[in-house]
Amino acid sequence: MQRVILMLLCLAAGNALAIESLWSARETRASGLLHPPLAVGCAEKVAKPFTDTLNFESKYNQNDATKTERRSVSAQTRKGREALDGFAKAQVEWLLAFERADSSDEAQRALACLNENLEQWANAGAVLADAPSSSGKAARKWFLAAIGAVLLKAEALSNGRYHTPDSVSLWLNRLADAVIADYGPRQSLEYQWFNNHDYWAAWAVATVAMLNQRSEYLRFAERTFELALEQGQQARNGSLYWPLEVARGELAVDYSSYAMVPVALLAETLAANDRPLSAEQAAKLGALADFAAIGVLRPGSLAELTETPKVPSLHKLNWVLPLLSVLPSHKMAAELKDKYRSKLGFYGQLGGDLRALYAPILHSGD
Repeated sequence: MQRVILMLLCLAAGNALAIESLWSARETRASGLLHPPLAVGCAEKVAKPFTDTLNFESKYNQNDATKTERRSVSAQTRKGREALDGFAKAQVEWLLAFERADSSDEAQRALACLNENLEQWANAGAVLADAPSSSGKAARKWFLAAIGAVLLKAEALSNGRYHTPDSVSLWLNRLADAVIADYGPRQSLEYQWFNNHDYWAAWAVATVAMLNQRSEYLRFAERTFELALEQGQQARNGSLYWPLEVARGELAVDYSSYAMVPVALLAETLAANDRPLSAEQAAKLGALADFAAIGVLRPGSLAELTETPKVPSLHKLNWVLPLLSVLPSHKMAAELKDKYRSKLGFYGQLGGDLRALYAPILHSGD
């Protein structure tokens, strides 16, 4: 009944049309184990909810123009990041336990543990304290992105049989509101440092839009997506690049791929909700993907790279999966996928194992 009331309130707020998940519900081996609920609970201890200040320090030396030089941070910052990262990783593990379950009891126990963890943090108002530093704001939006992806994936791989608890839904709304308050003032190309942080914030908010049917959250995410495309600058080879990501020196290619992840996910989200790319948007997104892919495959051909780039961590290359879902004929993304195919499909920040969600794309061209 409470969930019905929550959905009615969402509709009253102006959500006349249902917001669809970018990951559609599907029958899986694990979903077939979810018979009528059994009396199973979770015997595992839940990590203490993090309700402290989010006044975190940056791990990079702010006096370094490329922001590549690392520095030590305070114990408070380390403990705070460990608490948020540890909790998010634990939820990925519970979801993985559900996916790998061999019995109805195991499947439902895994989801019970997922719920108990989330409900305790929700009831404590975790991760909602003031975030006076940019690093604290960043930590909150990454946390929300991770939790949102876990829940979207849980709904998809349970074939819609899993539903987020009401208290958690309300907590997600509060987190999304906090992220919007953190990043809304930056939502303009006139803001000097509008960059991948803003793209990730938009994706984090978009996950809640899909989970809780909040059209205003989707509009916020869509606006950032539009600005991200506008922010691309012409490269000498005709592609587009994000200047603030390329300014990262030896991390230019790494951050170009990292920025592509939320932008590609937003493109897929919008397409799932009757907002297909215009011809101009498709061209810009494709050109940004060209630069990111070439940076990995043939970095020496990019005149904009001022330093020999480090190869991105493999999980950051997973942008090719949502990108190819909206631009299936994109040649450079397909070439990148084919080169790293066996190593793609895993990203903890996106719920862990993505292979079931993108199996047709991963196996295309086999």
